[in-house]
Amino acid sequence: MEDARAKGAVLLCGGQRLELVEPNRGYFCQPTLLDGVRPEMRVMREETFGPVLTLSRFSTEAQAIAEANTTAYGLVAYAFTRDLGRAHRLVERLEFGTVGINETVIVSPHLPFGGLKDSGMGKENGSEGVDEYLELKSAVVRLPEERAFE
Repeated sequence: MEDARAKGAVLLCGGQRLELVEPNRGYFCQPTLLDGVRPEMRVMREETFGPVLTLSRFSTEAQAIAEANTTAYGLVAYAFTRDLGRAHRLVERLEFGTVGINETVIVSPHLPFGGLKDSGMGKENGSEGVDEYLELKSAVVRLPEERAFE
């Protein structure tokens, strides 16, 4: 957040560290909203695991997709649209393991969840998540003919 603000983003709310008492101490921040965020800012290029929402403007759908895909990470992307064709294009073109369209609750036991690119390998949940705990083995066996045992 500090990097974004130093490069021109505007803090609309939050942004302060929460001082919690034991046993909940740690690195927590208030829910934060940053406006005017650009792709070169760390908050847009790294996986920010916290209650931080960024706002940025774009002129075309292609520009929005290109900017979103510049990050080396690809866990989750969200988009809001009334255009079903656009929704399908976004799901297809955004390089993220999960894409939420008009929805922020994107984890469900029956859906595979996991990232692309540097956001990790493999999936959890769904039948694909079970596969992560299995080790596949192949075996080829030719039984000898009966005469060989005489």
